[in-house]
Amino acid sequence: MFRLVLLLLPVFLCAEIQSSSERVIYKKIENVFNKFKEGFENNDIDQIMNVFGPDVTLEFHNFTKKFENVKKGIEGALNSSVCYSYAYEIKEILVAPDFVVVRVDWTVTSTDKATGNFLETNIEKGIDIFKYYGTENALKIYRSFAYEV
Repeated sequence: MFRLVLLLLPVFLCAEIQSSSERVIYKKIENVFNKFKEGFENNDIDQIMNVFGPDVTLEFHNFTKKFENVKKGIEGALNSSVCYSYAYEIKEILVAPDFVVVRVDWTVTSTDKATGNFLETNIEKGIDIFKYYGTENALKIYRSFAYEV
């Protein structure tokens, strides 16, 4: 019996390390998504854009945008008469050595900035691919695919 325990011990230890590593990745992803949400709440384009890598590609509603065009689109949204608030639900995270894939549902609620009146709520299903950037290995969005439901 003792030999069996010794034989299986490395398997259990590796499973715990992997699960601990996955928890760290999950928290990092949550941190990125929360920065995105807070950027919209604070009307802070720099905070929003900091979640994207400089080589980001975003595909949304049948169009594709690179970093500068993503920034222009978000600036347009921030300067419009509509206020957007975001909530997310992480559905799945797949971790690879060089990137992380996240399947996520975003709930986007829009209100009129002048009156505060509710306009609409949309659910957007998405897949974000995160890559590690810089010497600090910051996880940032490298590719983003979003589809309105």
